Amino acid sequence: MISSKEIRHNLLEMYSKIEAIRNHDNLKTSKALESLKKELDQIRKNESDQIKKKLHNLVINLSSIREKEQCGIRKRLQGLSYNLSLIRNKEVDDCRRELQSLSVNLSLIRRKEFSFMKVFGLENNELVHSCVLAWLLDPLESHNLGSLFVERFLLKMGLKVDEFDFSKFHVEREISSDKSRLDIRIFDSNGKFQCIIENKIWSSEGNDQTKRLYSDFHGKSYERELFIFLTLNKKQPDDKHFVMMNYEQILQILAELWEVSVGDTRFLIKHYSNTLERLIMAEKFEGFSERTQLYYQYYKDTTEVNKAFIKDRELLLKTLEAAVKETKWWDENVWKLQRGGGDIDLWKDSWRLNKDEGLYIQLYMYTESPGFAIRIWGEPSAFATKLMPIFKKLIDKKYPGKMAAGLIKRFTSGVSRFLEKEIIFSLTEKTQLKKMLENLDNIIELFDETMIKSINELKQNK
Repeated sequence: MISSKEIRHNLLEMYSKIEAIRNHDNLKTSKALESLKKELDQIRKNESDQIKKKLHNLVINLSSIREKEQCGIRKRLQGLSYNLSLIRNKEVDDCRRELQSLSVNLSLIRRKEFSFMKVFGLENNELVHSCVLAWLLDPLESHNLGSLFVERFLLKMGLKVDEFDFSKFHVEREISSDKSRLDIRIFDSNGKFQCIIENKIWSSEGNDQTKRLYSDFHGKSYERELFIFLTLNKKQPDDKHFVMMNYEQILQILAELWEVSVGDTRFLIKHYSNTLERLIMAEKFEGFSERTQLYYQYYKDTTEVNKAFIKDRELLLKTLEAAVKETKWWDENVWKLQRGGGDIDLWKDSWRLNKDEGLYIQLYMYTESPGFAIRIWGEPSAFATKLMPIFKKLIDKKYPGKMAAGLIKRFTSGVSRFLEKEIIFSLTEKTQLKKMLENLDNIIELFDETMIKSINELKQNK
């Protein structure tokens, strides 16, 4: 039988063995865990390095893609900008060519419309028209057309021209009688024919004028008589013995004779025809004129150009307004300024007679040519008429003889504009504002005191 001491010893020995085994296993486990941890750390490190490399490669790839895209966008934008500039240049070139063509066409029309009668202001003068017609109707005159004009003239009236001996024809003008005075008379020296012509451009027939003419010149021992009422507006004569003829028929004769005329006669016929065309077109519509056709043809181009002008003018006036307010004499408590579509008005209370009447300086931009005008105005016109002699007297006293450089005097009855200074500039120069301000300074310096004195003197005269 085993004693308890042996049993305890055996148990202790067994426990020691178990502890030794446990410690050994723990050591193996710890080493295994440590080895596993190292492996995991290595794996984690390797994976982290791979992820970093992948992320780095991804960043590089994204940067490369971004640069390529930016380069592509840049190239596309440059190409788009270039194409837009080509389109813009082409549009500008097309517009320039169209406007040049328009200018050429207008100059051709002006050349066609030009006549010496228009230049001398004689288009509506009945006496001048009568002179031209009398010259053409006379077979013996210097036009070298012989009887061609008078033949066609009488043919228009339904007469048979082979019945006449045109070598015997004579023409006279402005012949007075008891009750009337004729404009043109054609007659032959054999006493066989006379033609009385009453010529009207815009005026209407006088009181019983054709009746008085018929009474005075009918029955003068001529075998045959013709009384013609030549008119531009196709109004019928009061006297039934007169036959109406219109200037369109005269124009038709001139068109036929222009082909066979030469030298000065050809020149005069062309100019007279141009005059009649304008006068007749003023009376009736027979189709759109060449200018109207050009208007429709170039409407888009001229509209775009006009918009550009309006924009530039508005910007120039806006800039000029700001520049005026920066001048040394500007005081917002003294000066008033108003900017309109094409001008700027400046005034002071001391230039005003009352709220409705007074003087002001206007800065006006021309539309027909590059330039400005600085004007001294008086409004309304009734006020200007009263102030004008006072202002003129003061100006003549202060500046006797020649007026200050370049100023235009306009002291005419009923004219609201007293003085004007023109400032012409080139479209390419950059000194327009400087020129305007320098001249404005000069005008104010010269005439501020005179404007105030003239207003005060007018107040005293009331």
